Amino acid sequence: MRTPGRIFVLLSAYEDLTDRETSALRRGDIQFAIALETRKLRLAEHLGNARRQANLSRAEIAAFEARIERLQEREKANLAFLRGEMDRVGAELSELNRATRRSRQVRRGYGTQQGLAGLREGLLGRA
Repeated sequence: MRTPGRIFVLLSAYEDLTDRETSALRRGDIQFAIALETRKLRLAEHLGNARRQANLSRAEIAAFEARIERLQEREKANLAFLRGEMDRVGAELSELNRATRRSRQVRRGYGTQQGLAGLREGLLGRA
């Protein structure tokens, strides 16, 4: 395969992995997204090597750069989505921590079983 053709095949594969990564993130499949990211890193290395060795025409360079720009935008959107999810999970964790503290306070308010037995004895003669 001539080098310009190889570059565009590699670029198409990278675009496909990015699409799959976007889908995985949206459905919450973080493990799969991480696996895809690892594959994308290796593919990016091959793509960079092929690009350095390629003798592309001006039209091919323009097409390549336009696709790279679109990929960068999609990856920025994925990053923004991840940051939003991390913020959401962080807020949920904070709320769970507050709920745990409140439940501990309520539990302390009820006292121990010995304290409850003494309370019953004290109330028996009055109720």
